[in-house]
Amino acid sequence: MDTKDGQLANVSNIKENSKDLKISELDASQTPSALPSVDAAVINNTFVREAGVDFKKAIYVEKKDNNSKQWYNVIAAKKDWEKSDKAKAIKEIIKAYHKDNVKKVIEESSEGMDQPVF
Repeated sequence: MDTKDGQLANVSNIKENSKDLKISELDASQTPSALPSVDAAVINNTFVREAGVDFKKAIYVEKKDNNSKQWYNVIAAKKDWEKSDKAKAIKEIIKAYHKDNVKKVIEESSEGMDQPVF
């Protein structure tokens, strides 16, 4: 999450910790392996499945909303892609990606963990 000045949030941005929790920063890829030695961890869905963490047993799952919008996946291409000889194919990929059957595959293959936002 970005702070108001555009910098990434970190532990020093915490203004209050009334529960006196010990909060440690870790690289996102390390959070699943730290789980046995902490009481709780925030784990990006990118790492949940490959770490063998059961998504359905999570104590909290972030909702799709304006705050989570910054973490949505995107389809990206090189600058001026629309002028390239692959522009037509890229447009077809974008069009295909937004179909209901793709939405169904995303939801079913992730057992509901990944949520299409288109």
